[in-house]
Amino acid sequence: MPIYVLFYVLFLCVLAFACLALAMVRHQEAVFGKALTRAASRVFRGSGWSGRIGSCAGLTLFCSPRMWS
Repeated sequence: MPIYVLFYVLFLCVLAFACLALAMVRHQEAVFGKALTRAASRVFRGSGWSGRIGSCAGLTLFCSPRMWS
């Protein structure tokens, strides 16, 4: 598996954590200057957790063949 896949997965992980941070009111006020609506916070939270699950699955798939071969 090419190494750029690892960079893609790590980038996805960073984006996921950014979305989880932006789901919190304190970070919304720091970035946007105001709190977002509950719906926007839910979108950020859902995107963050989906990205975390995807990045964990991606890292598992990337590392598994290398560890067991």
